[in-house]
Amino acid sequence: MRMAGARARGRHQVYGCPGGGAAARPLCIFISTAAPRSVVDIAEEQEPDYQSARIETVGFLDPYGMEGLAVLRSEDGKEFHVRAFSGEVAKHIVCMSDADAAPIQIPSVYSMISDICEENEIVLVKVKVYQSGSVLRANLYLTGRKDVVLKNYRASDAIALASLYKIPILVRKNLLRDQDDAGNGQAGGATGR
Repeated sequence: MRMAGARARGRHQVYGCPGGGAAARPLCIFISTAAPRSVVDIAEEQEPDYQSARIETVGFLDPYGMEGLAVLRSEDGKEFHVRAFSGEVAKHIVCMSDADAAPIQIPSVYSMISDICEENEIVLVKVKVYQSGSVLRANLYLTGRKDVVLKNYRASDAIALASLYKIPILVRKNLLRDQDDAGNGQAGGATGR
């Protein structure tokens, strides 16, 4: 994942963290290729209409850090630009993705979900991102004492949780575009709200 300086990315202008720091280092998250169905089974084959992706870049669409952008890249080099989510979520994604960073001490909804999962002996294992109308949604797959599928949540929050847990991000194939086309067109840059 990259995040530093202002640069063009597709048709989006991406602004990095002020001052660079740990967030400016390249970072890669390993994503497995297993895909869930309604009951979580890690050994299942990947569904044909979803493809595994990793977070390539996180940044901001504005110089004030109010609107976030994340670029997800599949193993075959296709991209999906997730845009129009809060800059705060983008900052969380960067902080949670940095393996060298100290754990975040400030309470957040992500640490709350992590605590709830820990107390109930369940763990988030996969997220699936899809488009619903003009917005992005995600299903979250948890397993442990009980298998749970949480449906129709904000994709940006699911991506943030995936970066926290270092788990697969599965993207519907029709959202992925070649790198040159990823920032153009509705599906290549749907909103994360």
